[in-house]
Amino acid sequence: MLKKLIFVPILVFYCVAAEPICTNGFTLVNNKCLKLMSTTTNYNSAEQYCRGFGATLMTVKDSVENDDIKTFLKSSASMVWMGIYCITNEQCFWDDSSKNVSNYSNFATGFPLTDEGNCVYFAVATGKWISGDCDSQQRASVCEMPTTVADDCPNNFNGNCYTFHDKQKFGDAQKICQQESGNLASIISEQENRYIMSQASQLVSGDLLIGATWSTDNNEQWLDGSTWQYSNIDPAYQHIMNCMAIANSVVHFAKGWYSVSCGMPYSFICKRPAGSTVSTTVPPTSTVPPTATVPPTVPPTAADALATVTQNCNSTLPMAPGFFTSPGFPANLAAPIFCTYQLNTIGSYRILLRIIDFVPESSDNVINVYDGDSTTLLGSFNGYTPLASLVSSGNRMMVTFSSGSTESFQGFSVTYTPYSG
Repeated sequence: MLKKLIFVPILVFYCVAAEPICTNGFTLVNNKCLKLMSTTTNYNSAEQYCRGFGATLMTVKDSVENDDIKTFLKSSASMVWMGIYCITNEQCFWDDSSKNVSNYSNFATGFPLTDEGNCVYFAVATGKWISGDCDSQQRASVCEMPTTVADDCPNNFNGNCYTFHDKQKFGDAQKICQQESGNLASIISEQENRYIMSQASQLVSGDLLIGATWSTDNNEQWLDGSTWQYSNIDPAYQHIMNCMAIANSVVHFAKGWYSVSCGMPYSFICKRPAGSTVSTTVPPTSTVPPTATVPPTVPPTAADALATVTQNCNSTLPMAPGFFTSPGFPANLAAPIFCTYQLNTIGSYRILLRIIDFVPESSDNVINVYDGDSTTLLGSFNGYTPLASLVSSGNRMMVTFSSGSTESFQGFSVTYTPYSG
């Protein structure tokens, strides 16, 4: 039998046009909010500083923005870290998760050059981009946030206000959010997810309800009607309940989203448009089944959020998050094999790797996990040793797999996700 959650009333917002503003001491530059940190640090420390505001290191998407950065910095700094990480000389990615640096770049001649380093800094005098070592080189940095509109709420980001509350059940939490002229929070971008997590870690303890429902047919919806265009669902957890929480505790290592019971109390996040006035209408009835009846056997919603890759022996996999297996998994593999998997993630995120299944034929079937390249071994597993979650020190990890025999065996499956803990 289906349980019905009746929400009253859903809110309709009428916002007047407002001038864009910046918060937290950021400066408005060409419809972006920028903040210079003149103290020189390595790349990781610069990213961590920006993340404290829910920001990223600066991105430059066209020649106008490139010139604006030069003007903004003037003589304040000579070299500043940019929000770019390069896997190879041909593959560089923006830290704001807007994919590959392809539509516009202003690298100096001969760059990017990953032999010099995987990170990138901006030379203020020329406006050129140059590769640098992420760990050893010290640079100033510029953080970037989207503009917002004026409001007296303390947590104002990208045109929305957020409030964080102690534990309530899903229906009661939504009622409280409606009393604040909002809804349980939708999260529609990596930047918004980053901001919410940066604030949640400071303001509340425990995992947080968000405004998502997850039906038995794997249909995800936001209560406020937002389009489901971004997802951070943790691939390691099965879909067994119909509400959703964002991990904010040591119990859930990856800080992703996972399904929870709508009847269990959790801390929660409310969201409303900043600078808005409110009118109310009678809402429709929302029907949410108490549990999902058939959990999937593979990571859910892979098409939405997960760069799901099976097998890919001896290859560089897509940027985290992702999922890979031994060749042929779960079918038995009868021939000896050796595979290498190269994992990467953006910016100063680290990689959290979890071995979900490992069914070997003998102790000769071994998974080795290395930090960065093949120099530092993080863990070795043969199916008889306890499986564990492993975290890289930077944004690269390497996994090798050796079958070691010709006997039939099932192999393994692994998930890897960005980790900011």
